[in-house]
Amino acid sequence: MLPTGQGFVSTAAVQSDLRSRLEVARQGVAAARACAPHRAAHLVGGRRPRPMLDGMNERRPGLLGRWEALTATTQIAIAFPPLGVILFLINLGPFHQPLWRSVLYGIIEGGILTGLLLVATATERGKRRKGQPERDEDDDLLFR
Repeated sequence: MLPTGQGFVSTAAVQSDLRSRLEVARQGVAAARACAPHRAAHLVGGRRPRPMLDGMNERRPGLLGRWEALTATTQIAIAFPPLGVILFLINLGPFHQPLWRSVLYGIIEGGILTGLLLVATATERGKRRKGQPERDEDDDLLFR
C-alpha cells in the first residue's frame, strides 16, 4: 500500500494505472509512425534518420554535384591556382623558406594536393554511382 493525499492506494492499482498509461503512449507512437515514419523516430527517444543518397537517383547536394559534374581538366584549372598560392604563402611565411624555394614548393605541393583532390572526387563520384550501369557521356576518361 502506497500513501496518497487521501489515504492509501494498493501497488496493484498503481501498476494497473501505469500499464494503461504505457499502452496509451504505445498506441500514440504507433499511430505517429504509421502517419509519418520519418518524423516519429524522435518520439521514442531515437534520432531522426538522416536522408541517405542512393546512387544517382537521389538529388545530390548542389555545390558537390556541380563540382563532380566538371571534367578533370576544369577541376585542375579551378583547384591548382588557389592551392599553389596558399602553399606558397605557407612556405614563405610560417616556414620561412626563401622566395624561390617557396615558389617551387607551392607548385609541387599544389600539384600534389590537386591530384589528391581529383582522386577523392573520383572516388566519391564512384561511390554515388555504384550500382548504376550506365555512365554519362561527359565522364572523365582519367578515372575509369
